[in-house]
This record gives sequence, structure tokens and C-alpha cells, in this order.
Amino acid sequence: LTCCWRRHTKPVIRQLTMASPLLADSTRVLFVHGLESGPKGTKVRYLEKHFTVICPDMHMSAYNPFKKNSPMLGVLVLLGATVAGCLLAPGWRIYIVCGGVLLVLPLVRWRLWRALANCMSVQLQAIHDTQPDVLVASSWGGAVSLRIMEHGGWAGPTVLLAPATATSGWWRLVWPAWEPRLPANAASRCIVVHGSNDDTVPLAASQKLAQSCELAEFIEEPEGDHRLNQAMLGHTDEYPNGKLKFLVSKARALA
Repeated sequence: LTCCWRRHTKPVIRQLTMASPLLADSTRVLFVHGLESGPKGTKVRYLEKHFTVICPDMHMSAYNPFKKNSPMLGVLVLLGATVAGCLLAPGWRIYIVCGGVLLVLPLVRWRLWRALANCMSVQLQAIHDTQPDVLVASSWGGAVSLRIMEHGGWAGPTVLLAPATATSGWWRLVWPAWEPRLPANAASRCIVVHGSNDDTVPLAASQKLAQSCELAEFIEEPEGDHRLNQAMLGHTDEYPNGKLKFLVSKARALA
């Protein structure tokens, strides 16, 4: 991964998103965004109101082929190659089309595993460069973070929101799913939150993680959906600044 760190050094530095220096809380939060989100997402804007936030862009999307880590970029290339093959060798058209169709799922699966590794490199560089106090991650970002923690790249205070170590629907056919095994020092500083109504990432995936590792805390959020915005960012009598701010402060105390 060291070589990958060097490759991403300059882009990561350009993509840092910092909060106001006038904040009373100087906690540095590294936010690892989700699949269709980025440095200007809802959770980043929320966290910036309370902490100093670093959020490198991982250039990731499930559907946008113009994001360099998107699996659809590979599908677009395959489609172009299939069309070109049909034009150049019309007598082999049926075989070319069938071959292209058979390659779609393996290609998307390979691209997702490759994207996971590339996103890890981006975040490892950010950890090295910025030395955050707390890592917060959502969905795909949670999967990236767990992979980093498994490999010893981070063992500090962590809050994971619906980490996508598995998924539902047709994405199950290609998703880079696995059952994480965290080192004890990383697990003991990790808080995992998952909504009971999550229809994107199965709640069972986080439950298995909680059973296999001695996490600092596992929270099953009643009625929480996959994004968890209402549950984590909403203001209530119990959490006037939102529950996520409370959890970040709680996680930092585990350092």
C-alpha cells in the first residue's frame, strides 16, 4: 500500500475540507464518505459545525462511470470494446456479445475490490498526513475503514455508521463482502451504529461484527434507515447538537 500512498499524496491534500478555526472543539475528524457522497455531503456539513473535518474525495460511485473508482467505468469500457468488436468482426457478433455479457459481473466484482484498495490508499494517506483524533465513516466508507483497521492502518477512536461489509439486492452478486476481524486494540475504540430499517446494508452484517469483535459499543438504532441522517444529525432534547456529535466526543474519550 505504500506505493499507493505516494500516488495519491497530492490529490488528498487538495481535497481536505476544513471547518472554521473559531470552533471551541479542536477535535480533528477524518470523515470517510459513502458510495454516492463526497466532501460536501450532508454529514460532512454537519460535522463541520462542531469539529475540524478532513474529508478526502475517494472519487467513488456505484453508477457514475466518470468517477475514476466507479465499477461502471469498467462496464463502459467493456461496452465500447463489445461494440467495436461487433463492427470489426460482424461474423463473430453473437460470440462477442455473449462474451461481453458473461464478463459484466466478474468485471464489476473485480472493479469493486480494486476500488476498495484504491479508497484505502486515499484514507491511509490522509491518516498519515493529518493525524486525526477520530475517524467517522458511513456505508462504503465504513467498509474502507474496517479494511484499514484489519490491516493495522488505524486503531484510534472510530465511529462507523452502517458499514457496508455486505449489501442487499442484486449488488450481492458483485459486492466485496467479507466478515471483518479487527485487532483487539482497534475494536476496543470502535463504536458501530446500524439502523434497524436499513434496506441497503443488512443489519445482520454489523451484528456479526459485534459478535466477533469486542467493540466499544454497538448501537442498533430503532427505525433508523441506511443514511441514518435523522437518527444521527437531528436535534432532540437528549442530543441538542445531534447524536453523532455526542458519539464523536464519546469515541475520542476512548483514546
